[in-house]
Amino acid sequence: MFVTSKAKKVRSTRGRVALISALSVGAAVLPVALAGPAQAAPTQYTQNACTVTAGRPVSVLRFVNFRLVRQINYPVSVYCKYGRAVNLLQTFHEDDGANDQNIGRVSPPLVWVGPGRTVSFNRYQPIVNTELGAEEVYQKVYFQEGLQGLWTPWQGPRTTLTTSIPDV
Repeated sequence: MFVTSKAKKVRSTRGRVALISALSVGAAVLPVALAGPAQAAPTQYTQNACTVTAGRPVSVLRFVNFRLVRQINYPVSVYCKYGRAVNLLQTFHEDDGANDQNIGRVSPPLVWVGPGRTVSFNRYQPIVNTELGAEEVYQKVYFQEGLQGLWTPWQGPRTTLTTSIPDV
């Protein structure tokens, strides 16, 4: 009788281990089985692969045609977790409260950003004098990510803080 109960207890422990193993495998496989077929959408390959950071505009002095000229630098940096082509659109604005003025836009050429890399751009623009006193400027950056001809929709804008440029 003692041997039978011991064998029964061993089967019971083995049964528990088998049940726990089956449940854990089932818990891992069940969500995959219920998920359905994957859809081949363009964003599937590029979604959230890159981070675009629009820097605050900065007033700088630069040599242009052998003259020292004050310009505004509109910096942008792009970091990609995976290698992607990035298409940028920068728009420059003068902050006038409710009636902001668009003072320029530029779309640099497509750039390849390697996996785990950061690429920085400095876009220098002349100061546009739209009013008396200081100019308050900011930028908006829109971007797309692409891989093998598939592109995400335009994302953004990423809007920077306003910088006050003293009267020129």
